[in-house]
Amino acid sequence: MDTVVLGTVVTPGATIERGWVAMRDGMIAAVGEGAPPAAAQVIDAGAGYVLPGIVDGQTHAGSYRGLPGIESTTRSAVAGGVTTIVDMPYDNPAPLNTVARLEEKKSAIATHAHADVALYGTIMPGQTTADILPLIEAGIAAFKVSGFESSPTRFPRIAADQILDLMEALAPGDVPVGIHNEDQEIVLARMAQARKAGGNGIALGAIAVWFMLARFESRVNGEGFEAAGALVAAAVILLLPVLVPTADFWGGLAGGLVGLLAGFTATRFHSPR
Repeated sequence: MDTVVLGTVVTPGATIERGWVAMRDGMIAAVGEGAPPAAAQVIDAGAGYVLPGIVDGQTHAGSYRGLPGIESTTRSAVAGGVTTIVDMPYDNPAPLNTVARLEEKKSAIATHAHADVALYGTIMPGQTTADILPLIEAGIAAFKVSGFESSPTRFPRIAADQILDLMEALAPGDVPVGIHNEDQEIVLARMAQARKAGGNGIALGAIAVWFMLARFESRVNGEGFEAAGALVAAAVILLLPVLVPTADFWGGLAGGLVGLLAGFTATRFHSPR
């Protein structure tokens, strides 16, 4: 073997004390207990846990600093036990929607990445399904599109008919598509309505947290969600002006963070499984 790691090995079926993981040619060749096979390198973790690397299923490594952001994102990931990130396509200054952009990002990964990286691709308004297959063949793992425009160039709104075309084109294969399903007309109309009514931001924050947690929990569980956690979050934010009469913007923000934490805890640990 090339390398053997000794320690308390965590597997899907059991935790193996005095276990070992043997690797050859960069791949796990065997997992066992007791006396390990001979190897060129032996790493002894003592009683420490030896477990598979974590996969972070959604990162935005290129959203702020552009593609060089892959370096700091993956360095932080590895420090926390994450060995693979799945990076979203909304890079700065342009999204990953062509093979040329994909090759540019692959090159940046080869230069900067400290971890393995899987990539989402996207489509821009006006692109056809003919652009999808070349991206898949070049290595795209999934697609992401949005029904709400955060940026006309980097994060545009994709029309419903174009999203349907994308879904139908991907349906026969095994490449998934994720959709930011915000409805632009509803969001903009309610924002305008809130401004006109002179909303103070605290109640609006409660509503935002409610919907965010509801969407999170429905995504985690597949169907249905436990509303208790989101109610806790909303209640904390809505009660803040009563509990702290002088609460201003920063107070509302603090309450929102407390409510978010409480809501996340409740939905994460008290939801149906």
